[in-house]
Amino acid sequence: MCKINLVSCNMWSFRRRYLFLLTGVLIGLAVLYFTRDHQPVLPSQERVKGHHDQPIKDIVPVIPLREETYKLINDEIQNTELIDDSLQNKDQHLDVELKTIEISVPKGEEVHKQDTSEIDYGAHIQHDPEVDRPVSNATESTAKKHETNSITYVVRKDNSTGKYKQQQLHTHGKPNHIGNSTQPKVRIFHVEQGSGGLDDDDLQQGVQDRSQGSPSFWRRVDEYCNIPNKPVGGDEGHVPSGDYHLHSVHMVMRHGDRTPMGEIKFPWLKWNPKWKCDLQEASKKQSFSQLADFIAAASAGPSSGEAPSPKVAIYLQRLPVGAESRACARAQLTPQGWMQQILLGQHMREAYSGVLFPKTATWRDPVVPVQVHSTINARTQQSAFAFMYGLLPDLQYQDGARIQRVWNINFCRGIKCSCPSLSELGDVKDKIQGKQRRDYESLKEVHKEIKNILMPSLSKKEQKLYKLPGVSELQEIFFAALCHNKSLPCRGPECVTVDHFNSIVKGMDDVAEELRASEDSPHIQYGRLYMHPFLSVVSGDMKNAGNKTTKPPQFNLFSGHDLTILALLDALGLPDHRWPYYASHVVFELWTDRFFQHYVRILYNGEDQTKHVRFCRARVNKDGLCPLPYFLSFIKQDNMQYFKTNSYAESCQLQFKDLG
Repeated sequence: MCKINLVSCNMWSFRRRYLFLLTGVLIGLAVLYFTRDHQPVLPSQERVKGHHDQPIKDIVPVIPLREETYKLINDEIQNTELIDDSLQNKDQHLDVELKTIEISVPKGEEVHKQDTSEIDYGAHIQHDPEVDRPVSNATESTAKKHETNSITYVVRKDNSTGKYKQQQLHTHGKPNHIGNSTQPKVRIFHVEQGSGGLDDDDLQQGVQDRSQGSPSFWRRVDEYCNIPNKPVGGDEGHVPSGDYHLHSVHMVMRHGDRTPMGEIKFPWLKWNPKWKCDLQEASKKQSFSQLADFIAAASAGPSSGEAPSPKVAIYLQRLPVGAESRACARAQLTPQGWMQQILLGQHMREAYSGVLFPKTATWRDPVVPVQVHSTINARTQQSAFAFMYGLLPDLQYQDGARIQRVWNINFCRGIKCSCPSLSELGDVKDKIQGKQRRDYESLKEVHKEIKNILMPSLSKKEQKLYKLPGVSELQEIFFAALCHNKSLPCRGPECVTVDHFNSIVKGMDDVAEELRASEDSPHIQYGRLYMHPFLSVVSGDMKNAGNKTTKPPQFNLFSGHDLTILALLDALGLPDHRWPYYASHVVFELWTDRFFQHYVRILYNGEDQTKHVRFCRARVNKDGLCPLPYFLSFIKQDNMQYFKTNSYAESCQLQFKDLG
């Protein structure tokens, strides 16, 4: 045959050699493919040829996060949950979204696959080996000293479960020898700030980083947010000398972190922060892990078929656990708020255990030397319950009945709560405060700037429908956003910046100080009159501390609000007029020396303020304690003589209209 058609024969021989060669190549590629560490690939329709073969569908921009939001979790990064191969060509049947996470590591640092844990968040993180911590944009110049490789995680979210799973790992720059288990693990930083870290809303809107704003501003944000990522500190329960005995404690606290009461909601704005309130979901975070034990303890309630105790508040009968609790209502205690109070309770246990009550004391003891009061709001009762869990062991569901609910946020009970002057004085105080805030130049300017950013030109009819909240509400809303690592609002390319917010915070602080510049100001008068009944209770308990027949509980908790704390600070004459941060607390301690002389000690957020209290100035002893008689005299006569009256009842009949 080849002799007849030599050309055809040569062609057939060439084709055979080509097919053998092609088969060998294919077999080699197959062996190479199946022996390598397998990594799922994106569907072909979601990939394009180009730089680094990056997927282009639903890619989220890299988000620079501020330094304090990062948490090293070497120990947690162990198990990688990959999407099954069988799903690769079935994406059209899955409810999925794609996100990207980009992590930069020093050039030459090795990575292996076990370091790619299940990922919930998007972040762009640079690692500075000189200082052994991630660096924010504020230290970008330091980061530029080090050549870096970029590793991009493309993660897939299954909306049916809410989980993000690793989809593909892209490497840029020098190869990282993925899969080589003999290489050291790269240290990966994981966002764990607030109650839920970052969510879809954050990924879409971006997050403010700390390259904006002054260091003093961010210190103020940190102070107010009071992120519960470390134990609470303070000087409670400690005096310089050991020659004193602690008798009792009265503690007033603000509730924990809550969602904002106000909102900025315009149809043209996409800014709509979502707040997560599911305690079970939040307990999966390392710094919130105590919530799991708290849920188990607080859920140990009535047996099957038994009706809940009517003495336990409805807010405690059903904890915010499960899918139906994920979305928060307005002014609702967040998981961050629950944790703040648990840690605060643990601090007080450490401060007073073995001193005020036995180290072995629990909520199951026949007699528990603790009394708990709370206003009727859900967030204050829940805060009190979380604090109780931290204070003593073995808390159970039915212990919620120990919380005594009061209607007034100054914890006034009985006939003394009827004080006509307070209503009038409060109206005058609020009127002057509102006017001063509106007239304060820097607040006027920043409110106008924010209005120009967030609100387009509106018709007269639309102007009646859509109004920008005042500076006080904006402060509340923006603090809530930053406390939960969320962005500030934008309209198109223009955004509210941290400098705008800084102007609001500074202006509000300045106004608060000016409103209290005079001892005769309505704010000072209101605080002294409004908190007099409460201070009368505290002084009365201290006076009776040595009386065995009427001995009050050793630890008395009052769970209230920011307004409670502010009025109390004004009554005591303490100089801090800033908005009290979440879980702020004022503590009254009663001490006795070896000569049986009684002393009072007053702390605000863990710092001894006794020498600054109006009835203790220049009266404290060498150990900083104030003789109790000065407190008793203040309540019995001095405070009412300030109003030029002889009694609280007489002061409650005064006229304050002229102050306005």
